[in-house]
Amino acid sequence: MAKLIIGLLVSYLAVAGVKAWAHGGGEHVLGTVTAIDGGRIEVKTPKGSTVSVRLTDKTQYRTKGQAGAQERPQVGDRVVIETIGDGQALTATEVRFARQKGK
Repeated sequence: MAKLIIGLLVSYLAVAGVKAWAHGGGEHVLGTVTAIDGGRIEVKTPKGSTVSVRLTDKTQYRTKGQAGAQERPQVGDRVVIETIGDGQALTATEVRFARQKGK
């Protein structure tokens, strides 16, 4: 019985560790940019809701696999945003984006 409990505990810790590492402790916001200014970005998700995410001077941008991109996303671009926060007040740590075709 003790071996079973230890085995279950080890399995749980292994899975929990991978899950925490995979998500980096934050949320992902993905969708299409509907509005952007110097301090926030709004994203329409595939489910149709709009999420507002705060941008800071520490927010990193990545496009076409290049970190520290000089470009910034624009309305219509597809984004995946790594955030920190509690779901009500999200702050972007990294914004990965792809240009809308035709831009």
